[in-house]
Amino acid sequence: DLYNPEPEANGLQYKLARNQEYYIVCGRGNYTESDLVIPSEYNGKPVQRIAESAFRGDKDIISITIPDSVTHIEEYAFCGSSVTVINLPTSVEHIEEWAFGECHSLERFNYAGTLDQFNSIGGIMWKCNSGRPYLLPNRPEISVEIVCTDQSIYSTDTYNG
Repeated sequence: DLYNPEPEANGLQYKLARNQEYYIVCGRGNYTESDLVIPSEYNGKPVQRIAESAFRGDKDIISITIPDSVTHIEEYAFCGSSVTVINLPTSVEHIEEWAFGECHSLERFNYAGTLDQFNSIGGIMWKCNSGRPYLLPNRPEISVEIVCTDQSIYSTDTYNG
């Protein structure tokens, strides 16, 4: 349901949503920084989504900063990337399946809200195993720190234990 990608701006590639009200980041293009900072606006319209597989398998990403304008992160958006730190705003309402799956270098989520707000993000960022939620990737050797405004926890201690 998207138009063809727009020419690269600031190195990233964008698609205009069918309703033409917002943009979707759909890839790296010629963006060369390892610290990925997604802008809140492109061509005078908000950037509200990160497209399916936009940065899948990207081994050059170290950190991701997502702006307050983004509300959805689509399937496999960062799957298999080398990201270690994700800065996530409270505007994100939905994270689709495997958006951060197989991110084996992931160490920390910095979330701009409370832990309860973080836990209420819709989608399948959380899976359920025997009635207990856990954060993807679910690997015992990976402990992802989740830093919220009210407290910090570790995924393995809290969710996988």
